[in-house]
Amino acid sequence: MFYALGLAICIDYIVGWPNKFLNLIGHPVIFIGRAISWFEKYFNSGSKVQKIICGGLSTLLLIAFFYLFAYYIELYIVTHTNGWITLIILAILTWPWLAIKSMHIHISNILIPLSNSDIEKARYELSMIVGRSTGTLDENEISRSAIESLAENTSDGVIAPLFWCVALGLPGLVAYKVINTADSMIAYKSERFKDYGLVAAKIDDVANYIPARLTAVLYSFVGFSPTKLWGLRHEVKFHRSPNAGWPEGIVARILNVKLSGPRIYNNRVSTDAWLNADAPDATPRSVREALKLFNKVIIILIFMFFLMGLIFK
Repeated sequence: MFYALGLAICIDYIVGWPNKFLNLIGHPVIFIGRAISWFEKYFNSGSKVQKIICGGLSTLLLIAFFYLFAYYIELYIVTHTNGWITLIILAILTWPWLAIKSMHIHISNILIPLSNSDIEKARYELSMIVGRSTGTLDENEISRSAIESLAENTSDGVIAPLFWCVALGLPGLVAYKVINTADSMIAYKSERFKDYGLVAAKIDDVANYIPARLTAVLYSFVGFSPTKLWGLRHEVKFHRSPNAGWPEGIVARILNVKLSGPRIYNNRVSTDAWLNADAPDATPRSVREALKLFNKVIIILIFMFFLMGLIFK
């Protein structure tokens, strides 16, 4: 399995999910999203308790369904193939669930106009990957938000899927993506979703607990800054997320910039605490350095999985 994961990382890092594939067959996360939307459309109604129960049951049902679906696919593959054929098939099945190339492209699409002082274009590109309002953000705020997204999505889009794949195989990876997709779609604190998405949000918090901290450790390693982890535990207590503060916090310390802080969601000001509050503001150069760190993390992961494949044959 380790070889398969190393190969899957390589494929996604180099190729990503091509637009031709997206237009021809879509993407597995899109199908999960449609299932989540269907349940939400028909079951997000009634009293607060009813919404919480229906949202929780819908989320658990989808997790169970996709877990079992992936389980029987994996079982069929390992019982009907062997050797390199099994490895290649598992790598191909793992590849679409990672978000390495896509995240790199998104951040690069923000960085290019930002570096050319095209603030409007940078705001638009940022709005493609964040839930906050971007219409009034300046250069520093766009840079900060881009770095936060890159750090958090290193955990959500790379480390967590790999962690759950190592722990529970392909079914674990797919189940995690259901959890994470549900969190991104229905776990908002808006009037519509605050009750229905409550259970999905809590499950996502649990699923990302270990991966978020592993992401911080990896960043500290590639940034040659293991000592910067000390004290981070106290600082992240005040972060809006029980998990995202770890990757964001360590990246902030390595780059010597401040992250998080107050922001606007749906015309409401969120007075979030700062991470690395005494550091300077983020700049386009900081975003560029964050991308370099991200690339180093991916290279270390490739090396690590191929090495584990050699050790645990």
